[in-house]
Amino acid sequence: MKKKFGKGLVFALAAASFIIAVLEGLIYYGVYGGTPLFELILVVQNGIKAFLFTPDIPAQEVLASLQGDVGTWQYVVGCAYVAAVFIAPLCTATAVVSTVELLLRRGAHISGGKAPVTLVYGWSSTAQSILRKHTREAGDVYLIADKTLTNAQQLELTRHNVFPCSAKQEARLWKRAGRIFLLDESPAKNFSRYAALQRRWEESPAALSPKVICACEDAGVGDLITAFHDERVRRSPAAGVLPVSLFAMAELQAKAVWEACPISTYNFGPDFQGPEERRYDVSMALVGLGTFGQRLLEQAVSLGVLSSTGHTRFDVIDRDAGELLSFFKSAFSPAYVQVDREAGTLTVPAGNADGSLTIRFHPCDVDDGDFLPLLRRLNGEHPFTYAAVCLRDTDAALRCLNRLDRVLRESGRAVPVALRMEADPELAAYFKGETPFFGRVFPVCGEADRLTLERLAAEDAYAGAVRFNHIYNRFAAALDGGGEPEGTAESQWRALESFKQRSSLFQYLHQTVKAQRLAYERGREEPFTPEKPAEAGEYEALGRPPLTDPLALEFARMEHRRWCYYMAVNGWAYGEKRDNARRLNPCMVTWEALLRGDQRYTCQYDTTPYRVLTRKNGEE
Repeated sequence: MKKKFGKGLVFALAAASFIIAVLEGLIYYGVYGGTPLFELILVVQNGIKAFLFTPDIPAQEVLASLQGDVGTWQYVVGCAYVAAVFIAPLCTATAVVSTVELLLRRGAHISGGKAPVTLVYGWSSTAQSILRKHTREAGDVYLIADKTLTNAQQLELTRHNVFPCSAKQEARLWKRAGRIFLLDESPAKNFSRYAALQRRWEESPAALSPKVICACEDAGVGDLITAFHDERVRRSPAAGVLPVSLFAMAELQAKAVWEACPISTYNFGPDFQGPEERRYDVSMALVGLGTFGQRLLEQAVSLGVLSSTGHTRFDVIDRDAGELLSFFKSAFSPAYVQVDREAGTLTVPAGNADGSLTIRFHPCDVDDGDFLPLLRRLNGEHPFTYAAVCLRDTDAALRCLNRLDRVLRESGRAVPVALRMEADPELAAYFKGETPFFGRVFPVCGEADRLTLERLAAEDAYAGAVRFNHIYNRFAAALDGGGEPEGTAESQWRALESFKQRSSLFQYLHQTVKAQRLAYERGREEPFTPEKPAEAGEYEALGRPPLTDPLALEFARMEHRRWCYYMAVNGWAYGEKRDNARRLNPCMVTWEALLRGDQRYTCQYDTTPYRVLTRKNGEE
C-alpha cells in the first residue's frame, strides 16, 4: 500500500509541475504577443525542459517579476512555478532510478544463476492474482506474457520476485526450469503451449525435469491434453515426457472442502448419534449443483467410503435435477449403474461393488414451499451426516442454510455444513468464527483469492501420490519374483498415464478418512469385529509379510470398494479383459468375486493404505 501511494504521489507531483509550467509559459510568452502556434510550442517546450533541469523560463526571472505590480493570479502561478522547477527534476530522477532498478533486477536474474526457476506463461486474471501473492522466499519466477506490460506493472512484479522476460530470455531460462505454469485464459492456448514444450523437451532435454501445471476449465480440452500426454508416455521413455497436472477452479474449491472438514468427521467424531451399525453410513445433502457442486459430488462418491459394507447416499436438491441426472448418467457407464429416471435415482447394483451407492435427485427450489418439508423427509429417512450448500447466490445460500440448520436442530445433530461463500468475504470471515446462530458451518471461499504457485503445485499431495505408486510397484515386483522395481519413485510416476496418476492422488486423499477410521477403531473399548468373517486363505491373499489383523482385512476391502466407486464415476465398468479405450476393467467386482477370480493377486495392492498408516514411512 505504501509503495502504491508513493508512486501515485510522484505521478501527481509530476502532472502538477507540468501544468504549472504550462500556465507560467502562457503568462510569460503572452506578454510578447506573437503567433499562437509558435507561442504554444514555446509553452510546451518549457514544460518539458522543466523536467530536464533546463527550463527556458528561469526561476530567478520569475521571482524578479513578482516584485513589481502583478495580479493575484500571476503571483500565485509564479510562486508555484518556482517550486515546480525544483520538483520536476526530482520526479525525473525518481523515474530514472525506478527504471534502472527494473533493468538491473531483470538483467541480474536472467543472466546469472543456476538455481531452478519457475516459468509462468500467460497474463490472465488468475495469473495476475497468483503472482501478486508471490513472495521472495518462494524463489524466482519468470513471466512470459503474450501482452505488453507497462513499466509500472513490471516494476510491481519485480518486487514480488517475478521478472517479465522476452522469448529470447525464455529460451535461456528453459534449461533451468523446475516448474512450469500454463495460466492463459484459453485452455486451447495452454494445450498448444504444452505441446510445444513437450516437443522442445524431446529435441533437447535439460538436466532438470520440470513439472507442468496447466489451467484447464474445459473438460473436453482436458481430455485432449491427457490423451496427448498418455500417447507420449506409451511411445517414449518416461524421462522424455513432461508430466502435466491439470487444474480447474471448481475442482480446487471442492478439494478445499475436504481439507477443511473430511466427509467422515461426524461419523468418527464425538457428536455422532445413532446405532453403531449406522456409524459407517454416509448420508449427504447437496443443495444446488452447478459446476462446483458437480465436482464436489464426483469427489464425494469415492472419498465418502467409510467401510467395506456401509451405505453411501447422496440427496441432490436442485431446480434442474432432471438435467443433472442425465449428466451423471452419461458420466457413469450404463453397464455399471442402474438409472430410474421416474424416481430420479442412480444406484450401483449390489453385485457390481461392495456396500451400496445411491444418488437421488430432487427437483426443488430453495424458495419453494416444499423445500423445508423435503429436507425434513430426507433427514427422517436417512439422517444427514454431512451437508453442502453449493448455491452461487449469497442470499439464496443463506436462506437455504437457515432452513437446513432448522432441520438439523430439530433432530439434535451437529452435522458439518459446507457453505459456498465466495462472493462475500465479510460473511465468510463471520462464519469462520464462532457463530451464535449456526452450528458446524464452515465457508467455502473462492480459490482464486488464496491460490499461490506453491498451492497449485500441491507438493504434499503430489509427493504422497508418488509414494503410494512406488509402494504399489514394490508389490508388483514382489509378485513377479523380482526385487525392487526399476527406477526411482519419481521416474516410476512419470511413466504412468494421466488417469493412473489421478487415481493414485485420490487414493492418497482418502488417507484422511482412513486415518480417522483407524483412530476411532483403536480408541474403542471393544476390538473391531468384521461384519463378514475372513474366508479360508483370505489373509494369505493380502501379501507378505502376512497381515493377520482384522482391521487390515477391513481396510483392504474398504479400499477396493473406494477404488470401484472412483472408477465408476469416471465411466469405467467391468470387462473380462482390461481395455483402456472402452474403459473396461476385470477388477470392478465385489471383494468376494475378486478373491475367487483370476485377479486374486490384486488384493495385495488394496493393503497399501493400511501399510502406510501403520508402518513408519510406509516401509515394510
